[in-house]
Amino acid sequence: MGADLGGWLQQLGFGQYAEVFEREQIDLEAARHLTDANLKDLGLPMGHRVKFLAAMAAAAETAGAQTQGAGGHASLDPVPLSHPDTSAASGERRNATVVFSDLAGYTALNERLDPEEVESL
Repeated sequence: MGADLGGWLQQLGFGQYAEVFEREQIDLEAARHLTDANLKDLGLPMGHRVKFLAAMAAAAETAGAQTQGAGGHASLDPVPLSHPDTSAASGERRNATVVFSDLAGYTALNERLDPEEVESL
């Protein structure tokens, strides 16, 4: 496994998965194409899968911005997820869509059943 991916996993707090990525011969190039299902197969829990995919998307977006007008292909620089600095002098405004749904009785059902049974439902 390339040092870039190992270091990036460490930055994200996912150093414990470095051995799995190495065993499966996943380098930084292959990591760009991982899906949620791939990460689940590798044993990452949902929260880590979401963070990993978001960090990959942010890194790809940064790499895309670096190549605009350059005509070349920039390397994928790892961009770790972080919480916004509330003390920053400048900010950024973005549109966001929030979707929420609820199933009647889901919470009570979830409390009664094992997680595997809830997932299969």
